[in-house]
Order: sequence, then structure tokens, then C-alpha cells
Amino acid sequence: PDIVSDCVWVLGYFSDYHMKKTIIYISNLNILPHIVKVMQTDNQSVLLPCLRILGGFISKTAMTTQQVVDSGALDLFPKLIGHP
Repeated sequence: PDIVSDCVWVLGYFSDYHMKKTIIYISNLNILPHIVKVMQTDNQSVLLPCLRILGGFISKTAMTTQQVVDSGALDLFPKLIGHP
């Protein structure tokens, strides 16, 4: 989990970067389905950077927001809202 956590933190920092080119580059990697899969854990050290990635995508363009919706991330929100 430490390596996974480190990897998603790196992507989280990149997705938070304020250039659309960066988020589009990350979106071209088709990483969101993998992020959603990783988010199915209860490990908070993985959940927080994954949420940062989703936030980075949602805040950039309509296309990247749609990618978050298409990835199935919204299905995880009820679980996340109830997460301690």
C-alpha cells in the first residue's frame, strides 16, 4: 500500500497543477478506472490522494469532468461520505 499511496500522491500533485495540458496528459493515460479501483479500499493514505486526483479532473474541463463520471467514481461517493 505504501507504493500505491506514493504513486497516487504523485498523480494527485500533478492533477492539482493549474495547467490544463497536465490534466489532459494524465487523462490520456486512462488512469481514472484504476484510481476508482484503488478507491475501493478503506486505507485513508490511498483515499485522500485519489480524491485529490478526482478533484483535479473535475475542476479542469467538461471533458475531464465527464471522464470522472464515466469512470464510475460517483458510485463510490455514498461509501466515502460515510467513511470515518
